[in-house]
Amino acid sequence: MKRAYTNGILLDGTEQMEPVRGKVLLTENDKITAIADAGVSLDGYEVIDLHGGYLCPGLINLHVHLAGNGKPSAKPRDNAALVRKILSNGLTRAIAYRLVCSYAKLELLGGVTTVRTVGGIADFDTRCRDDSATGKVLAPRILAANEGISVPGGHMAGSVAVAAHNNAEALAQLEKASAQKVDLVKLMITGGVLDATEKGTPGEMKMPPEMIKAVCDAAHKLGYTVAAHTESPAGVKAALENGVDSIEHGAKMDEETVRLYKERGAFLCTTISPALPYALFDTAVSGASEKDQYNADRSWQSEPMPATTDELVDLLRLEPAPDNVFVGRHPRTMMQRTYGGQVLAQALIAAYGTVPTGRVAHSLDAYFIRPGMASADIEYAVEPLRDGRSFSSRRGTALQDGRAIFTMSSSFHELEPGFDHSDPEPLDVPPPQECPSFIETIEERYGDAAIWHEWDALDVRYVGDSTPGGGMPDDPTRRARMRVWVKTTAALPDEISIHQAIVAYLSDLTLLSVATLPHGVAFMSNQLQIASIDHVMWFHRASRADEWLLYDMESPSASHSLGLSMGRLFQNGQITANCAQEGLIRVVADRPPLS
Repeated sequence: MKRAYTNGILLDGTEQMEPVRGKVLLTENDKITAIADAGVSLDGYEVIDLHGGYLCPGLINLHVHLAGNGKPSAKPRDNAALVRKILSNGLTRAIAYRLVCSYAKLELLGGVTTVRTVGGIADFDTRCRDDSATGKVLAPRILAANEGISVPGGHMAGSVAVAAHNNAEALAQLEKASAQKVDLVKLMITGGVLDATEKGTPGEMKMPPEMIKAVCDAAHKLGYTVAAHTESPAGVKAALENGVDSIEHGAKMDEETVRLYKERGAFLCTTISPALPYALFDTAVSGASEKDQYNADRSWQSEPMPATTDELVDLLRLEPAPDNVFVGRHPRTMMQRTYGGQVLAQALIAAYGTVPTGRVAHSLDAYFIRPGMASADIEYAVEPLRDGRSFSSRRGTALQDGRAIFTMSSSFHELEPGFDHSDPEPLDVPPPQECPSFIETIEERYGDAAIWHEWDALDVRYVGDSTPGGGMPDDPTRRARMRVWVKTTAALPDEISIHQAIVAYLSDLTLLSVATLPHGVAFMSNQLQIASIDHVMWFHRASRADEWLLYDMESPSASHSLGLSMGRLFQNGQITANCAQEGLIRVVADRPPLS
């Protein structure tokens, strides 16, 4: 079929476009073949007179859910219950299908000539696609996925995605989609902004990697590409590592993520809804709850916990403010409160920002007053107490929303010669290359180590502990002991303040857990309420945090829900730092008894 569009105003869709008159657009079989001057011979063409109307290239919408019209809801809805009701009888199914077709028509009337659906109700999207192709309904071209594959409690489970409890159920849903002749397959790998049940949890991993791989492998054999809802760096990496072809929404990239995109030949489908409007619009307009608005803001603005050495160093680059105040950003975290090592490290950097050049921290004494909130950056107010001939003393307070969450006294010393001795490094310790990673050990013992990926900027190797089979010689006089090797995953700048701050950062990671070893409960168990209360450090010698440090820890006492742990850090055969920490290790009374 050859058509000629005359008497129109052409818009070519380019950035600097100008309306063009006096032209004729020629097509053949729905493809543009030429833009000619008015008066050209139109023999053999069906002529369509636009009567002064505008003609522009059709838009393509790559991420559509035709089950909704995109308008914000005034109040939260139980979408899964609504879909169950829709599919419960023929009448409501017919009404819902007509609504889906009407939403597709809205896309066309808005200038969109091709849509790619990525989650819908039953087989409505493929039906609408086929009815549009035969002229039964007015709609754009449709590439349809129908229902996505999610997991129980996962993104859109029960509404526009089916919750698969295991790989077999996920593969059964893939077979069902294939029978419906879908054009692509959609997975829901992470949580989303609107279905996060708590503040600070958008983008958390939901679908296990083995399910992602199973579906991707089977879908590729059937000739389908696989799109995946992912809103966190961990989710993107899991998707790309296991065969996903397109990332929907996405997250902040690093070099590893870029490498995975290139190796897989995958692409990113960026979107601006719903996180951006929920974050920026007044809730009276968006209908978002305070939780939803907070999660939306964090999902598009904030960065996750540092996963690389560069990101960890960047976390320690504080923004100076007047009156010896420094502002530290707060990364997005899976934890309910701020990681104590982050506050220790940032507070030390803030104190360094006020002392004379050449003076080096030799001790700090910190108290954690309130849980830090992941929803706000942290202000560090530093009070210079004294600058003497050899020493400088500082007192710092960390604040969120004007309330103190942490205080720290620190002392700095101008290095000078003097007596020197050190206990030797323990001899019965295998080298780090022969030790499993800390995460591997956690996974082997407890099965779930997802939260420990928050510290991927550190390379932690597990030497052993004093539990039965823990790999350390039995010593009845020292019941709670643990050793790990630790360093950053890449080289650090040659700044002693950065190295000391990162030693403080890593010192809080495993120290308090030693106090739980004699009691047969996992440190991150929901049977425990844990929190650092005070943390003391002494820096004896210069060390590099990007070279292996042996962290030798023990807990001499636990009583009245408080545990005391102490640690020694060795490098090159000498003690470089000592630390001690008292923390809360409270058994939660209304939970099942410890096993």
